[in-house]
Amino acid sequence: MNAFYKLLVLVVAFGVAPAVPNASSPFAIDECPKLVITCPDELPESGKTYVVKVRVEGSDPAKKFSYKWSVSSGEIVDGQRTPTLKVRLTKPGESLTATVEVGGLPDNCGNTASCTFVFS
Repeated sequence: MNAFYKLLVLVVAFGVAPAVPNASSPFAIDECPKLVITCPDELPESGKTYVVKVRVEGSDPAKKFSYKWSVSSGEIVDGQRTPTLKVRLTKPGESLTATVEVGGLPDNCGNTASCTFVFS
């Protein structure tokens, strides 16, 4: 059974329209840019500032994107509306999740990415 047939069966079974290129949406799902988010790999400490970054891979390098960050168990120090966020951990013993919503991607593509700092 080939991949197209499997996709077609899922589309019919779940009543979902397949993402195919058309005049209003020139990208198929597998042609969507990829969001790559990176969190520090060191053990987090309360009160310390960390940098979280996101990059869009597979898109026109001249394309401008918008960025909207949110964090749990911490505060944004700098970088709202940019691809690089500085965040400070404020709640000892709790994990912190940084989430970014990227604007300017095709409508049928995912536009959020998250990473989590975990206290051990």
